[in-house]
This record gives sequence, structure tokens and C-alpha cells, in this order.
Amino acid sequence: LGITLERWTTVCVAFFSFFPLVQALWGLEKRPTFCRVLLAVDYALPYAFAAVVYGEAMNAVSGLGFSMVVATAKKEVHEAIAAYLTLVSLLCILSSMLRWLVKRLYLTERNA
Repeated sequence: LGITLERWTTVCVAFFSFFPLVQALWGLEKRPTFCRVLLAVDYALPYAFAAVVYGEAMNAVSGLGFSMVVATAKKEVHEAIAAYLTLVSLLCILSSMLRWLVKRLYLTERNA
């Protein structure tokens, strides 16, 4: 087939990131469209986060993933943990913002 390990990894990461998004969009069909999209993105976010961490660990050449890989190789665990906690905090902030936006829009829609 001629498919490389890097390409296969990319396909798997993309599938595991977008499949929960499609599942959530299908399952939230009774909600308004924009609300469905935001909730589906929030639902798929942890899967995408796991895929990002895996992808960064496999093919990182710059950024947080690269610093995690280099810090782990140098046995500087505190730097690797700091980079990982930065990614986790970004995940939590993005998820909180999405949920806040859905609540604000959904309550505004219901009260109107």
C-alpha cells in the first residue's frame, strides 16, 4: 500500500478526534443548530486533546510537544509536567468558554 506510519497515525488521530464530534451532532438533533455545534465541539474536545498529546509526542518539532519530548529525554520531569499542565489548562479554559457560551445563548433563546 505504501502508507507510512506517520500518515497512518495522522489518519487515526483525525478519526478519533472527529468521530465523537459527529456522534454528538447526531445525538443533539432536538437543539438549535449553533447550540448543537458548540455542544458537540465541547463533547469531542477531550478526544481531540488526547489526540493532540499523542501527536505532539510522536511528531513534535516545535512548541509544547517538543518541549515535553526534550524535557522527558533530558530527565527534566518538572518541565514536561509544566508543559502538560499548560495543555490541560488550555483544554479546561476552552471547554469552560464553550459551555458558558452555550448556556448564555440557550438561556437567551429560551427566554425570548
